[in-house]
Amino acid sequence: MCYNWINDVRSSGSQLRRNFIMSDNGKVDKIKGTVKETAGDVTDDKKLKAEGTLDKTVGKVKEAAEDVKDTAEGVAKDIKEKFDK
Repeated sequence: MCYNWINDVRSSGSQLRRNFIMSDNGKVDKIKGTVKETAGDVTDDKKLKAEGTLDKTVGKVKEAAEDVKDTAEGVAKDIKEKFDK
């Protein structure tokens, strides 16, 4: 019985991590990128700085994609409501 409880907790934690990762909308990538860029500047590591720039760009793209998705969902909802009347 304890084994099942432990597995339930583990799977719940995994689901929470997946939900957080899916809902961050690029914020984590942007933060990670900023940290890498700063560390690259401080250590004069051009590769690390470039990785940071890439991570920040990925974060911005994710945010833009989320905005497009939200807009498309809103338009679809509006159209559906008009047809349901």
